[in-house]
This record gives sequence, structure tokens and C-alpha cells, in this order.
Amino acid sequence: MTGFIEAAIDVDRFDFLEDLEFADNELVDCTFDKEELEMFLAPPQEKWTDYFSASNPAVITMDSAKKTLWQIARDEMIHVRKRMRELLRMEEDVEDGLSVTNRQILLFTIGPKSKIGVFLCDELDLDKETYLKFMSTACVQAAYRLSTFQLFHAQSLLKDSIVMGEKEYVQIWKRIAEKRKLPNHAMSTSRREPPLWETLENIVNDLLRSISIAGRDGGISIALDDDKIWLQLSSGMKVDLFDLKYTTHVQANRKGLNAHTAVSTGANVPLGIVFERTNDSTKNCFVRLLDHLFSRNGSTDLQNVSVHSDRGYMLPDLVFQYLLSCGADVVGTVKRMAQCWPFTYDQNLKASDKRTLIDKKGAPTLFLKWCKAGGAKHIFASAFRSGTDRVATAVSTLHSQHQWEGVAMKPAELIRYRGDSRSLIGDFFQRVPSSFFLDPETGAEMDESDDAKEMIAWLLRDVIVPFTLQQGKFILILSYY
Repeated sequence: MTGFIEAAIDVDRFDFLEDLEFADNELVDCTFDKEELEMFLAPPQEKWTDYFSASNPAVITMDSAKKTLWQIARDEMIHVRKRMRELLRMEEDVEDGLSVTNRQILLFTIGPKSKIGVFLCDELDLDKETYLKFMSTACVQAAYRLSTFQLFHAQSLLKDSIVMGEKEYVQIWKRIAEKRKLPNHAMSTSRREPPLWETLENIVNDLLRSISIAGRDGGISIALDDDKIWLQLSSGMKVDLFDLKYTTHVQANRKGLNAHTAVSTGANVPLGIVFERTNDSTKNCFVRLLDHLFSRNGSTDLQNVSVHSDRGYMLPDLVFQYLLSCGADVVGTVKRMAQCWPFTYDQNLKASDKRTLIDKKGAPTLFLKWCKAGGAKHIFASAFRSGTDRVATAVSTLHSQHQWEGVAMKPAELIRYRGDSRSLIGDFFQRVPSSFFLDPETGAEMDESDDAKEMIAWLLRDVIVPFTLQQGKFILILSYY
């Protein structure tokens, strides 16, 4: 749906890959006012406790995450195929035992007889042929993420494959933009007739829920993120935005709209979309989206649902008061704001700040703290130092160990590992010589004196055999907190 909105306007769109290390102003993904911000940053009352590896040994696995993801994706696709067959059978389009084709799925979701097709044809007074041409052009434009100018440009590689002319195509988008628009002298209130986008949003969400969520057994894994749609409006166009919030995307320094989306984490099946409204906050959109998917009789049940998101959503109030209280599991990166989560890095802390400051320099290390989150559920806060001057902070109710995941670069390595879990030690680790350690007082390399040997023996007593992790040409001590 966001693709269609982007297709209707000329936008410059860039994808930003977020680094492990963020800018100082980390409120860039939030749309809180001052009172909301103070409420959201109120620290949870639970006491955070260090989780030491001395009593909770580290776990090292190889390619287990990939195996888990494939299983999640497999379960998702099995369910979607089953639901599509059931839904199409209700429409009397599929007989028992026959395969569901892509054509049937396409016609069921956005064809002229679909709920979306019937709604747009009625509202825009389109005949079946015109609707199909328009939807076909919009799908191509959304798939290639082009502006209308780029799509119909003389040098466009797609212009000869488009089934609708530019003038007719733009005219339909203009009708969409002006449909149910208030006069300039009128004031927008809650009593106004719902705009087209709001009705279409509800139709799309009901459709996606019926395919991906309804009747689903077992656990459901969801990823949430916001899609920033950039657009530039003239002063005259800002009179009526149909209750959509026109905001500044601070990090990109662009103006536009926010669409909060949910997809399955395995196969990336779309689950829902919510556009941010004039008086919305990030929390409102977050709650509204999950409530639509999992609410019944006024109560939201998130048991057997794991929610994954970035630091824009993972704030204490949302995590403790909504997600965990509704039974969800959570996994997500978090912000480095005061009175928020227990780890931070690259900041100067005040005496009243109880967070643990992580030094970016040092060997790859995973730091953990935990607290009870209500009931039998516990939540773990983590800070991972990469060994290359990077730190990532996160929270999770699913990951409760000092776990290191290896990724096999060659199939032969994985075969060897499955035959003998110790077979790859010689390829990735080497024993640390005593001279590798540095004197903690002087910083100089230790010699082989009795004092040095005694110090090393003390450091390593009852811990692990000292091996180093090889990263290319660099050798780093594999540390445990």
C-alpha cells in the first residue's frame, strides 16, 4: 500500500543502512510531544541484575539462526497456502485438490471483483478495463519505486510496457487526491466522512489478517518498522491532508508521511499497515496495528507472538505496559537515552545515571543484565561490543544466554561441525601464548617472569582455556563477562 502512495507522488527515495553506532540525537524515529516523552522514558521499576558467565557459561552454535528462520518461513508459507485455498474455495474459484495459482491470488486480492477493486471502482467511477489498466500501471511503478515522471520519461525502459497512458494515469491519481476533500473554509473534525485512504487501509488490513493471521496455529513472529514516505507539498495542498500527519523525518531532513508496517519475520508476508494521523504518536500506531491483528472483545492477546523491531519502538512503556502485559515476547534494539535501558556507550554519565557504560574498545564481548518482567517472564538487556569499536544495545525475552552464533562460509565446514562440534576449533581459534597478555598496570607486554605467570594463572583460574578468535589478520581475545 505504501508503494501505491509513493507511486502517486514524485519522491526522491534513498535507503539508509543503520549502523551499530547511532548519532547523538537518537529521538529521530520518534514523534512524541514533551509530556509523552517524559512518560515513555520513565524507567521500569524492576531492578536490573548483572548476568555473569562465570555461573552461566557461554553457548556457541553454528548456523542455528538460519535453521530457525527457515522453519519459521516454512510454517508461514504452509499457513498462507492453506488459508488462500480456504478463502478461494469460499469464492467458489478453487475446487478440492487443485493448486492455487498466482493469477487466482492476484485477482482475489486486487482484481476488479475484490473488495479493493469494488471500492475503487465505485468511488472513482471506473469501469473494469480502466481499473485493471490503472492497477497494473500502479503495481509496476510501485515494484520499481519510480516517480510518475521517471516511469513515463522518454528514456524509461518500462514506458513501452505500460498499459495506460500518462495523462489518463495522472488524472485518476488527481481524482483520488481530490475525492472527499474539504473546502478551504471548512474545518476537519472527527465527524467528517472517512477519506479514501482510511477506508482502503481498513480493507487491506482485514484482507491481510484473513490470509496471514486468522486460523494460525503455534507461534507467530512479527517484524515492525516504519516506512518514511517523502513528499513536498505546496502551501495550497496543505489545507486538507485527510488527517494524515505531515512531519519532518529528522535524520533524512525530509518532509512526508509515516506508514507503520508489520510483516512476518520468516517469509516477509505482509500483515498490516497503519498510517500516522495528525494527533498520533508512535505508540498509538504500534498499538492500533497489533490490536487489529490480535484483539477480540476489547482485549488484546499476544501470547505465542514474538515482536521484533528497532529502537524507535522499544521504549520501556511500550515494552512493559503493553507488549509484555499482553503476553508477547520481544526482541529489538534500543536507544541510549538516560533513564531508559541499563546499558550505554560513548557518553558522559552523570552521578545520578545508573546505567552501565560500555567501553567501545576491547575484544568481542556480550554483556547481559536481566530483570523480572511480571509473571514468569524475564527480560534480558544486552550490549554487544564487536571488537571493532562498535557497540549494539538490545532487549529480548527470547535470548537469555551468552550465546555466540557462527556462520559457516562453506558447506563443508557445516558438515564437519555437525559430525563433531569441536572440529572447527583449529580453523577459527588458536591458543593464546602467555606473552599475549598485557600488564594491567603498565600496559606493557608481560614477560615470562614468575610474577607474570602467577598473574596469568590467577586471571585464568577456573575459567576457560585461553584461545583467541581469529578475524582475518587480526587476533582478538574472546572475552566473557
